[in-house]
Amino acid sequence: MDKRKFKLVIYLGAFLIAFAPLFASAASVSDLQKQKDALTQKIKQQQEQAAQKKKEAAELQAIVSQIDKDISATQNKINNTQSQIDKTQKEIDDLNDQIAQKEKELAVEQSNQDEAIRVMYETVNKSTLEVLAGSENISEVVTYGDYLETLESKIENTIAEIDRFRQELRRRKEDLENKKKEFEGLKTQLQDQKNHLNNDRSAKSALLGQTKAEEGDLKDQIAQAKKEQATVDSEIAKALSASGGVRFSGEWALPLSSWKYVSCEFHCLGYPYPWGHTGIDFAVGVGAPIYAASDGVIRIAMPPVGPELSWILIDHGGGFSTAYLHMSEVYVGVGDKVVRGQVMGRSGGMPGLPGAGYSPEVGWWSTGPHLHFEVRVNGVAVNPRNYFQF
Repeated sequence: MDKRKFKLVIYLGAFLIAFAPLFASAASVSDLQKQKDALTQKIKQQQEQAAQKKKEAAELQAIVSQIDKDISATQNKINNTQSQIDKTQKEIDDLNDQIAQKEKELAVEQSNQDEAIRVMYETVNKSTLEVLAGSENISEVVTYGDYLETLESKIENTIAEIDRFRQELRRRKEDLENKKKEFEGLKTQLQDQKNHLNNDRSAKSALLGQTKAEEGDLKDQIAQAKKEQATVDSEIAKALSASGGVRFSGEWALPLSSWKYVSCEFHCLGYPYPWGHTGIDFAVGVGAPIYAASDGVIRIAMPPVGPELSWILIDHGGGFSTAYLHMSEVYVGVGDKVVRGQVMGRSGGMPGLPGAGYSPEVGWWSTGPHLHFEVRVNGVAVNPRNYFQF
C-alpha cells in the first residue's frame, strides 16, 4: 500500500471514529422521533375520542335530567289524579249516606201509607150506621173521610218525592263512579308512563356511567402516552447531547453549542431582504442541535416541508418569546412544553433544502446554512444581545 492510500485510510478511519457517535445519535434520534410522532398521533386520536365521549356524556346527562323532570311531572299528575279519586270517593260515600237516609225515609213513609191503607180498609168495611153511630154529627163523618183521602194523597206524594230524590242520588252516584273509573284509568296510564320513564332513565344512566368510564379510561391512556412521550423526549435530548453540550448565558441557554461566526447582527446593514433583519444569524452547518432558550410552550412549530420556511416559536410567559428559523428538523409540536436546554430540532438554512424558506418575489431567504435566532417582547423583535452574551 502506497503512502497516499495509507494516509487516506487513516483519515477515513479517524473521521468514522470521530463522527460515529453523531451518526449513531442521528439514527437513534430518527427512531425516537418516529416513536414520538406515533405517540403524538395516538394522543391526538385519544383526545378526539375523549372529547367525543365527553360530548356524548353531556348529551346523556341532559337526557337523564329531562327524564327526571318528566318523572317528577308525571308523579305530580299521579298525585293530582289520586286526589281527584279520593275526592270523588268521598262524594260517593256522602251520596251513599244520603241514599241510605232516603231509604230510611222512604221506609217510614211506606209504613205510614200501609197504616193509612189499613185504616181506610177498616173504614170502608164499616157500615154507614156504625160510622154515624160513632160520630156526633154527619160533618164529622165527612171530615174524617176527607182526612183519610188527604193523608193518602200526602203520603203518596211524599213517597214519590223521596223516590225521585233517591233516584237522582243514585244517578249522581253512578256518574261519580264512572268518573272515578276514568280517574283510575288515567292513574294507571300515568303509572305505566312513569314506569317507562324509570326504565328509560335506568338505561340512559347506565350508558352515561359507561361513557364516563370510557372517557376516564381515555384520559388515563392519554396521561400514560404523554409520560411515554416525555420519556422519548428525554431520550432524544440525551441522544442529541452526544453531539455537543448546552451552553448557558446567565439564566438562558444558548440556542447553539457552537457556531462559526455571527453572519448578520440585529438590523445589520446591507441585509438583502426587504423586511429587515429582526434577529441574529449564526453561521453553522446543517444538522447542529438547536436548544430551547428557557422553559416555555411551543406556539408555532413548522416542520421542513418543501421550500417553505421551517421554524419554532416558544412562549416563555410574561410577553417574552424566542424564535428559531431555517431548521432542517423539528422535534416538537404546537402545545408541547419544553425546558431550558431541551433539543428541539436541527439547524438548516442551506438554499434549496427543505425548510430554508423561499418566495417567488425574492427567491431563497438565505445565502448559506445558518440559524436565525430572535427574541420578542410582547410580539416585537428586540436585539437578542440585550439578554444573551454570544
